[in-house]
Amino acid sequence: MALLETLLDNETYSAKAHLQIAWSYDNQGKEKEAVEHYLTSLTGPLSSIERFDALFGLAINYRSLGMYSEALSYFEQTISEYPSCIEIQPFYAMCLYNIGRHKEATKLLLELL
Repeated sequence: MALLETLLDNETYSAKAHLQIAWSYDNQGKEKEAVEHYLTSLTGPLSSIERFDALFGLAINYRSLGMYSEALSYFEQTISEYPSCIEIQPFYAMCLYNIGRHKEATKLLLELL
């Protein structure tokens, strides 16, 4: 991670470095630390795939941390920007369930089946 941190001040690579650091924290089970890096990565230039990974990762982390309204917002943004990526749907359904929208969550999961 130290090597990635050397790129944080480089305008060209900063967003990508923040995304890689976020993934690293995720792999260590440090979701709270990952959130800051996902957010920062989204402020810089990312490829479409990297942007998807940052949005989706951020939504999943917020949900894992019990920050359901933030998670819901990022799930919906990710779905809006990447409507063909159905891998978002089960996680979105879990978030809907977490906020008490049980019927919507169940309907979505059944449609996926």
